[in-house]
Amino acid sequence: MAKDKKRTLEEIQEELKAFDKMLGEGEEKYFNTDDFWRIIMGYLINDEPEKALVALEYAKKLHPGTVVFLIHEGMILNRLDRNEEAIEVLNRAALIYPTDYMVYNTRSKCYFQIQEPELARADIDKAEECGYDFAEAIGYKEDPDRTIFKKKMVEMEPFELFNEERIKYSSDFETLKKIVEIYRFSHEEKGVETINFFNKIAQDNPSSADRWMFLGEIYCSFSKGKEAIESFDFSLSLNPENAYCYNLKAHHFRSSDKYEEAILNFRLSIEYSKPTDDYFYPKYEETKQEENIPYMYYFIGDCYMRSRQYKNAEIAYRKYSELNPENDCPWYSIGLALGKQGLHKESIGYFEKALELDEEYSSYVYCIYAYALFKAGLIKKSQIAFDRILEDEYFSDGFYYYYPQFLWGINKKEEAFEELEKGIKEHPVYDELFYIKAMFYYRLNDRKNGNKFLNTALKLDFDGHFLLFEYAPELENDKEILKVIETFGKKNNKGKS
Repeated sequence: MAKDKKRTLEEIQEELKAFDKMLGEGEEKYFNTDDFWRIIMGYLINDEPEKALVALEYAKKLHPGTVVFLIHEGMILNRLDRNEEAIEVLNRAALIYPTDYMVYNTRSKCYFQIQEPELARADIDKAEECGYDFAEAIGYKEDPDRTIFKKKMVEMEPFELFNEERIKYSSDFETLKKIVEIYRFSHEEKGVETINFFNKIAQDNPSSADRWMFLGEIYCSFSKGKEAIESFDFSLSLNPENAYCYNLKAHHFRSSDKYEEAILNFRLSIEYSKPTDDYFYPKYEETKQEENIPYMYYFIGDCYMRSRQYKNAEIAYRKYSELNPENDCPWYSIGLALGKQGLHKESIGYFEKALELDEEYSSYVYCIYAYALFKAGLIKKSQIAFDRILEDEYFSDGFYYYYPQFLWGINKKEEAFEELEKGIKEHPVYDELFYIKAMFYYRLNDRKNGNKFLNTALKLDFDGHFLLFEYAPELENDKEILKVIETFGKKNNKGKS
């Protein structure tokens, strides 16, 4: 599939980091279709289907009409447990790619999930007829040692393979960490076999905390949250001071939107970390930014932000800035937390500090800085900042959240709607844009359209309705709006936020 040079697994992971950075900073960059194939597959391998979906939407934007993305879309929808939608997409893909292994392999999984075993088995047979070279398809350049290891996975019993590898390393931890890395990548399509392998290893020595911990990590990889937590908890009962296990557990809770539990486990991972732990105190400079103690405070702050505990988020980000003052991330994160508390004037200095530290111009940070200036009443400075952003070819997503509000604030309502519509055209599934659109209509006292676009936003993300009131506090006690939200929630079995 890939036409450019192949990549090692490490290089593919670096591509994911580059894409993550682009998303975080809101600075759009060009990727070709081969790049997107690897990025999307990489996210799926890492069990991050939500990020894969973001990459897919960006791919569609850069390469409209590229039919190969139908296969990607089907795979992602399957991983998100949206199987009926996935089948519809894959049916279209099968008409275009009647001999593609991934079409039938993915569709078989969907059929199994919706209790259609006969259709699933028929697709398994079709997939086997097609054949598939996974590494070739994603442009992956196999390391010779990995090739040998994968062959052993097929030919050797789990205990035999583990014991052979165990001789090379100083502990169960180092051995299993290496095996997890290779096994999960090589057997991404074989969830049952992978789980069985690590289950057998854990059962072989049930007093080994590390074996249960890595079994939990494998369960996470295949979206088996209940089993993952049970394995992590059993591991911690054997070794209650295992910082690495608390960290894995914390990330699982964070990805499951269980922020209180995530924060608790991130704090425990910090508490029990030791200078000898490479994960928390990496030996190599290039890994320090992402896998050290300061970054744990970023995750804690992020969990507080997601649960709308903005003061606590600010405190966590300040700790992050104390431990890593040369990084721009903690400074603009503090600014964001202050802005969410309505302290826009106080946030400005933190955004300026972040921009000072940033080696490259960040459209995302500059955009939230411009919005903070506007909210602080510094209109001329805000206009200058937005004008700087308008010079760019690409805008961050935040631009369409903030610039229309700036235009509205300086009484350019028609232009505000125009810019907002551009954002909706580019990002038709971003609920925040529709909450802003509803807000504009409510401010015009156009209840009909306000309610219409509020319902659209609620359909996209009901839990995001707090955004309407953060942007427009004057609407917070509006009985009609609250009734619209309540009615939608009851009709669609949504809980209160």
